[in-house]
Amino acid sequence: MPHCVIDILENYRKTHRYSQETMASFLHVSQATYNNWINKKHKISIEHYPAIAVLCGVPLPEILPTGFHNSDQ
Repeated sequence: MPHCVIDILENYRKTHRYSQETMASFLHVSQATYNNWINKKHKISIEHYPAIAVLCGVPLPEILPTGFHNSDQ
C-alpha cells in the first residue's frame, strides 16, 4: 500500500530529530520549499522522490504518487 510521502518525511525527520532546514539540505532544496511541501502549499516534484526514498530508507514504488506509471511497464 502506498504511503504518504509527507508523512514519511516528517516521521523520518522527527525520529532523527532533524530540523526542516537539515532535511531540506539533505534533499538539496531550500527550507522554504521543504516547508511548503509539508504544509501542502506545493506538491513535491517527481524528480525529488528517488532522493526521498533513499534518505528515508523506503522503496521508491511505495511513495510514488497514485497513478504514477513506470514507462518501462
